Amino acid sequence: MPHRVLIDAVVRAAHGLGIRTVAECVEHSGLVPALRSLGVDAGQGYHLGRPIPLDDLLRRTAHAWQDTVAVRTLAPPQPRADPAQESDVNASLAPLSPVGADLVTPDPGAARDFYAGLLGWTGTPTAAGVTAYRDGVPAADIRRGAGPARWWTVLGAADPAAVGAAAQRAGGRVAGDEVRDPLGGGFRVRAGAAAMEPGPGRPCWYEYMTADAATADRFHADALGLRAAAPPGTPEDSYALLTADGAPWPDG
Repeated sequence: MPHRVLIDAVVRAAHGLGIRTVAECVEHSGLVPALRSLGVDAGQGYHLGRPIPLDDLLRRTAHAWQDTVAVRTLAPPQPRADPAQESDVNASLAPLSPVGADLVTPDPGAARDFYAGLLGWTGTPTAAGVTAYRDGVPAADIRRGAGPARWWTVLGAADPAAVGAAAQRAGGRVAGDEVRDPLGGGFRVRAGAAAMEPGPGRPCWYEYMTADAATADRFHADALGLRAAAPPGTPEDSYALLTADGAPWPDG
């Protein structure tokens, strides 16, 4: 395949920044294994599908989307205006609550520069990488680690060890603060983590996408005590909020 070295460099750079890659002009079957070997994430072209009217595409994919992809949304804790209620914020982290996001990448500096242009982030160096800020408010932690780069949802927990043990009993895998469910989806669990305030350029909600909603929902229920509740009018179970005690998680 021509330009293999160039494509390899572009894919490595994109993955180092946590960006997915799409190959255009995939016109014959011989290109597919070559692109896969280079780590390209997706493709488009006549071999994969010819152009069709948008209405036809939406009709064809509507049911397929509902059948193959389900989205689960976690709401972050809402900031309290009254500092006297700080103890309530800490209480909302027990036993578990989404508090922020980590980007793990081999090149934290390049990721910082990319998101500075995209989201207006500034960065402060740390021993692990960079803490990113938007308008002076923490937005994410960019941590040095092996590639390819990936984002992690960070959950604050009163007892991370108990969360890890419950995840293992439910079929998940635990390595340090990383927890992976039976489908390969992952999150990080930390004790005493301060919740990042939602806002422009900062995490506002957290989504989990899966092709096996039943297995994912069972793991969330058994390991985290969360139930998937579809909002009124949602088709089947393609979209749901994770709730605790019937309230959107976390309660707040």
